[in-house]
Amino acid sequence: MICKRCGILILLVSGVIIISFYTNRLWGPEPERKGYEENLVIQPEMTIGEFGRVNEIPQEVLIEIFTITRPDDTLKTLNSTGYSTNRILLKTRTGITQYAEEHSKNPVRFTIHFVLYLIFLCIVFVLIRKSGITPGIRKALYLAAIVIFGFGFNSNPSPMGPLRDSMALFGNPVEIIHPRLFAILTFLVFVVVANKFICGWACQLGVLQDLIFRLNRNNTDTKSLTRQYKIPFSVSNAIRIIFFTVASLLSFLWAFNLIENIDPFNFFNPGNASLLVWIFVGIIVCLSVFVYRPWCLLFCPFGLLGWLFEKISIYRISIRFDQCTLCGKCADSCPSDAMKAILESKVTRPDCFVCGTCMNVCSDNAIHFSASTKVNGPPKSRIQHP
Repeated sequence: MICKRCGILILLVSGVIIISFYTNRLWGPEPERKGYEENLVIQPEMTIGEFGRVNEIPQEVLIEIFTITRPDDTLKTLNSTGYSTNRILLKTRTGITQYAEEHSKNPVRFTIHFVLYLIFLCIVFVLIRKSGITPGIRKALYLAAIVIFGFGFNSNPSPMGPLRDSMALFGNPVEIIHPRLFAILTFLVFVVVANKFICGWACQLGVLQDLIFRLNRNNTDTKSLTRQYKIPFSVSNAIRIIFFTVASLLSFLWAFNLIENIDPFNFFNPGNASLLVWIFVGIIVCLSVFVYRPWCLLFCPFGLLGWLFEKISIYRISIRFDQCTLCGKCADSCPSDAMKAILESKVTRPDCFVCGTCMNVCSDNAIHFSASTKVNGPPKSRIQHP
């Protein structure tokens, strides 16, 4: 059984890499997120036209920076514009970044992606609400998400992508680009409506990790074939906060985008992956066999932000304690400590990706994905003290 699962794992990982190489050609190469990182050549005695030619600045960006209204304006020196050197550099980097953003986005691709998000998540939402997610259906849906959002759209968009890019933009520094802010807010809306639904079911890297993890579990998805570990949430969240803090400081103080340099989403965009990325991806893949969603719980910046917004989610996993017999099967089968915290009615809960495993094993029909926000624990008379 274990050898068979190892074979499936190797086939899955190699298949993703190989197919991603070919599907990248469908949309063309992933646009480089550069421009604001390049060193600009600037001298006060330069004319605006020379400044643009030397730095290969697009004409429309140059017009926006210096408010050019006629051709003769390009003969003015930078000194005569009234802008300081730092102001010119800031406006130029901002302009180049916005220009690259506007010209790199495929509006058709963007629209199709979000329409598919809505359709796919609505289907999963209905299945979860009706307790229709079986272990087999879960794996099939994960595979479908990998095909649609991984092969179909490669590494971007993803829930983490806009936040990663915004961190880099702040650190250089430039202002937030509106499409990224819109994307972040859209993903957070998904979290507010239905918990970590977007991460749990439509994030290409998230579902890949989840599928790998479940290849090391039995057919009923209740026990692991080889030992799997649940990292205490206090530890995993502390690591995630430290990683986010370090990445932010590196971006703000030294303009170094740590997340970009190890971005595991390039697993779906192998042509852009560096050696460092492949090493990190290899670590994530290996960890996923034994630890549930290691990137999501230990590193992902959107995972951390989404966890904060989970507190106000409308739909979430809840327990009807008038039906619950406190058998503990849900907590035992849950791939993380989320269900244990929900069962104990803890205020601080680990990330719940609404996988539905707890609902599969509950023989009391006490676990539901509902809009109930009432947090009542089991009656004290039913709590068994040691």
